[in-house]
Amino acid sequence: VIWFITLKFLRPSIVGGAAIAFLMSFENFNTTLFLVGADSTLPINLYQQVRDGSTPVINAISFILIISTSIIAVANLYVGNKKEK
Repeated sequence: VIWFITLKFLRPSIVGGAAIAFLMSFENFNTTLFLVGADSTLPINLYQQVRDGSTPVINAISFILIISTSIIAVANLYVGNKKEK
C-alpha cells in the first residue's frame, strides 16, 4: 500500500524538495565557504579549482551538471505531458 499509493502521491514533493535543497546548496556559497571543514561541497570544490587554475576539470564538471539538469528537465516535461494525455 505504501509503495503504490502513498509514495506515488509523494514522489513529486520528494523530487521538488530534493531539487530545492540542491539549488540552495549552490545559492549559499558564501556561508558554505566560510564554514567548510575537511570535506568540501561541489561548489566549494569548483571554486578552489578555479582559484588554482584547473580549467579542464571545471569544464567537465560543468558540462556534467548542465547535461544532468537538462535530462531531468526533459524527463519532467515528458512525464508531465504523459500524465495530461
